[in-house]
Amino acid sequence: MDFNEFQNYVAEQLPGYLPASWNSAELHINKVQKIGAEYTALSVFREGVPHSVSIDLDDYYRSYCGGMREEEMFRQIADSLVDHEGKAPDIRWLSAYGQVKDRLFVRVCSREMNAAYLRTAPHRCIEDLALTCHVLVDLPERSDVFASVTVRHDLLAGYGAAEETLFADALASSAVILPARISRLREALGAELTCAVNREPFLVVTNSRGINGASALFYPGMMEKIARESGGSYYVLPSSIHEVLIVKDEGEDISGALEELVRDVNRRVVDPSERLSDHVYHYDARTAVFRQC
Repeated sequence: MDFNEFQNYVAEQLPGYLPASWNSAELHINKVQKIGAEYTALSVFREGVPHSVSIDLDDYYRSYCGGMREEEMFRQIADSLVDHEGKAPDIRWLSAYGQVKDRLFVRVCSREMNAAYLRTAPHRCIEDLALTCHVLVDLPERSDVFASVTVRHDLLAGYGAAEETLFADALASSAVILPARISRLREALGAELTCAVNREPFLVVTNSRGINGASALFYPGMMEKIARESGGSYYVLPSSIHEVLIVKDEGEDISGALEELVRDVNRRVVDPSERLSDHVYHYDARTAVFRQC
């Protein structure tokens, strides 16, 4: 059974495993674009329920091809959908811009690796990178993960807000709900890189959770603040979507050596879904210009 046949088969057979109260539910299969990933989702909509619930069909197809019994698979899918609906928060407030404005934040991703995703959402291009806007749904106090929703074109149209307003609000709000964090890197990775380029110390820029924190580089006034802390102009190494590394510019062009290091670390250490770029950037403290080397 190929994947197309599998999708149709699941849509036909799954209702028989769902509770009777789900008999009138609508099932939809669609492609979901996320930063660094794309998957096929089975979404279920129920009348009177303010949100849909979804599961990743790609994962179940792999399990099915690996030998999972049909009965077990369908029961897992049904149980997962029911469980997710019971735990899903009521997010009807997402439709009102006044209620999301202070919960907006930005993320940064590779333009090339996320071209399909970027077609679905407003974004701002910065060299080979792109900023997108998201709404924070839940931020557990003691967790390094949090739930969010991408502001896509249709959602923004419902807000009636201009893109310029959206990005200005998202950048300002990001610095409040996910404040930037600048620290010095002296651990294993930093020691390796420091030895290779003869620079000490590295600065690490991320956010307070260390998740999707590379975007903190673009917070208002952040590049200028880094220049003050690093002592002038500097190079930016895109370690991953979670953080960037800062190397002081001491007058010698080391961009080639740094780019070689970034490419090497990306291939050996960074998960493909978390890669930001193979390129290195430079910030000129005199002209306040950020550019790809």
